[in-house]
Amino acid sequence: MRPRIAGLCLAVLVLVLRGPSVSAAATISISPSLASVPVGDIQQFTTTTDPTGPISWSLEITYYTGCPQHCVSHRSTCSGCGTVSPTSTESGTPTTYTAPSTPYHFPNGAQVARLWVVASRGYLSAMAMITIPPISVVASPNPGTVPLSMTQHVTATVANDGTNQGVTWSVQQIGVPCSPACGTVSPTKTASGTPATYTAPAISPVLPVVSVVATSVDDPTKSGSSTQILTTAGGRLICSAGSGKESLLTGKYAFLLQTFGVWGGTSTAGSITANGIGKITGGEEDIIYFSCAGHVPPTISTTASLYSVGPDHRGCLVLTGTDGETTFLRFGLGCVNASGTATAGQFIEFDDTTGAGTRGAGSLRLQDPPAFAASHFKGNYVFGTVGRTPTVAGTAIIGSVGIVGTFESDGVSAIPASDIDLNLGGSITSKAQSAGTFQCCDGNGRGSGLFTDLSPQINFVLYQIDNTEAFFMMTNDLWGTSGEAIAIPSGTSFSQSSLNGTAVLRETAQSAAGPVVDLATVSAEGLGNLRTNDNVNSAGVFATSNTALTYQVASNGRVTLAGTSTPPVLYLYGPNQGFLLGTDANVTFGILEPQTGSPFSDSSFSGAYTLVVENPSSATVMMESGVLTALGNGNASGTLDQSSSTGLAANQGLNVVYSISGKGTGSVGSGTTAVVISSRKLAFIRDTDPNPTISVVEK
Repeated sequence: MRPRIAGLCLAVLVLVLRGPSVSAAATISISPSLASVPVGDIQQFTTTTDPTGPISWSLEITYYTGCPQHCVSHRSTCSGCGTVSPTSTESGTPTTYTAPSTPYHFPNGAQVARLWVVASRGYLSAMAMITIPPISVVASPNPGTVPLSMTQHVTATVANDGTNQGVTWSVQQIGVPCSPACGTVSPTKTASGTPATYTAPAISPVLPVVSVVATSVDDPTKSGSSTQILTTAGGRLICSAGSGKESLLTGKYAFLLQTFGVWGGTSTAGSITANGIGKITGGEEDIIYFSCAGHVPPTISTTASLYSVGPDHRGCLVLTGTDGETTFLRFGLGCVNASGTATAGQFIEFDDTTGAGTRGAGSLRLQDPPAFAASHFKGNYVFGTVGRTPTVAGTAIIGSVGIVGTFESDGVSAIPASDIDLNLGGSITSKAQSAGTFQCCDGNGRGSGLFTDLSPQINFVLYQIDNTEAFFMMTNDLWGTSGEAIAIPSGTSFSQSSLNGTAVLRETAQSAAGPVVDLATVSAEGLGNLRTNDNVNSAGVFATSNTALTYQVASNGRVTLAGTSTPPVLYLYGPNQGFLLGTDANVTFGILEPQTGSPFSDSSFSGAYTLVVENPSSATVMMESGVLTALGNGNASGTLDQSSSTGLAANQGLNVVYSISGKGTGSVGSGTTAVVISSRKLAFIRDTDPNPTISVVEK
């Protein structure tokens, strides 16, 4: 549940002197000349005239439409914006303005809108300016934790509620009432500052995060919420995957999350510190929205950010901001080191109970704090980043964006040179050269920088994982992207022979028809020729193809390809490995890795793995994460957690029959195409799923 960006409209009443004087001696004025009157409250106004006489009182509105191109002014009497009583007084006798008991809304399209209290006497008139501050509601505590079946006092403070009507209470998840399954609140109506009592359910819903919402009685469009995280009696996060293995998650972890919703896409990069017993004791994050301005997130709350890890190494993580906004994740942990600590994990966002919220997938990597220094961010790097959101006509939101390139860091603060390729919704910039600067790193491994010579310049943040790798996110408004930056070993010079042998290419794209995935093997002979064997699912339509291409490798690892109408560009960070960016309108983005371990067989896929979807390209796809155990004999079983447009599904059993050929191709279950990358890694697609993804299974 991520923060949303909302706009507020203020109604204002303004007092100014208007109209020509009847004579040099005739005057009229109002006191006070400026007042703020909350909804339902009152304010007295008094006129002073010379000569004295009767005064008539009324209300008017003025506003403009069509600005700035064709401004048209409007002025009229006002109904529903309050009252003045009496409507006629003698000079010096006050009248009382009463603000409306519910907010007044100006006509649609009104600009520079004003509401006026008007005092008139003959040809003389004056106007009073009043600001009507909007009602606001703040609920506390936010965030909070509460054990199952226990209670928590919640309080709402309502500002600018002139009628003192208070709030009504409800219990919700993702804006949908969920009581009594997710708890109850009593009483359901309280005055401002008067507490209500939330009672947690005896059995947790699948999402153990609840919003206790206070809604203004006077203005139901205004509300505040107290986020409550459900825990065990001992304060441990409720997680249907179980608990008891929290020590697997110990230390600092960098994370990268790509999410999608009906309002667009988001990337989040950050770092958390896990204490090994279920609590997040520190961290920070950066968020970029692809469909609107960038967002400066709140600090991660260390009192309401919790995790659990079950016996099969699946678990739950809730990250809570100090503003009460939460992100709930389900994950699978792999690569346990000699100290008993997981060095990597895969996760999905798991808080979209209705299919109308946000869904996403990402990675978690154990960090090496000694690498949090500029001197360890030195040498040549290759980066690959992508972002997906629908194109919005008439705006700067251009849909999918991919940015790849290579740059040099001096290990102090300068980026002396870079080559960058961009695909901004089908608009291509090739081999843009730029210098830049950077700062690295704080205690969480966070650094930042920019490529200064581009138009517009590209800003980035990074979270250092170790000396060789960082999560990398572009932070430009409206087309932020995220991915990784990987160090090129010192002394490396690339050549034609850097592509030699067999590699596996995983590509995602977003077409007008829907998501597109391609799982391919690439065979290169080291002299400038290669061939791809593609397995493509384009929005449910499956096809295979075999394409011959030529290539040219520059010494910095930039590879140009030819042989198709929209040839992609590839940036290598090692032999047969790099990031690929298409020049097509669908903004194809790919990861190339060498295939090792041939000849293959069913026994090549054996052991315990984590599973997650990689670089999902649409809000319509199913996000999956979990664990899978392959027996090496063609049978595998596991447990998945899924988030889709129909809601959440936890602890889904998986039993599949798989088959691996000598070349490493095969299937993992009916209707799939799989390719073995190494003894530690395999990828597969569902051939005819209309919302396809690439699933990566990794030890």
